[in-house]
Amino acid sequence: MLGLTLAAGGPASARQSSEVESLVRQGQWPEALRAAERERDPTARGRGRVEVLYAAGDLGGALRAALEGLRIAPDDTVLAWRQTQIALTLGLSDLGQHGLQRLERSIETPAIGPEAKEFWEAQVRDLRRQEGEIAAREAERRRALQRAQVSVVAGLLAILLALVWLARAS
Repeated sequence: MLGLTLAAGGPASARQSSEVESLVRQGQWPEALRAAERERDPTARGRGRVEVLYAAGDLGGALRAALEGLRIAPDDTVLAWRQTQIALTLGLSDLGQHGLQRLERSIETPAIGPEAKEFWEAQVRDLRRQEGEIAAREAERRRALQRAQVSVVAGLLAILLALVWLARAS
């Protein structure tokens, strides 16, 4: 969960309320979502919604929540990280690249201390690697599609030539 990850080097401000974390650990998604919605701080509320939806397996909902949270707090490192992570998990390379740029900008702020910056830089490196793998798969898919299209055109041309040959032979 995010709280444990951030305890290893992320800022304390990024941790969720103990109530939300406890409910998520228990798998009580509706209650956890309601607890997140009760957060007074809009950024904490956005983070809470993302974490609950992510933990519940609703990646699309978590991505939407992260994007909504980023409209309120565009420089929030945690929301940018989750948005990027989820976008890449879903294979949304363009949205992942946009998130990586936002994440990189957010960790350059003076509010991020040296230890936290080191942690976030490691996260960025890992996400960049994932993004590169996704981009390579997308490029391979495009090449495979082009090969298939050439094969179809060649097959249709062969059929057309066979029909012309049969028509002349008759």
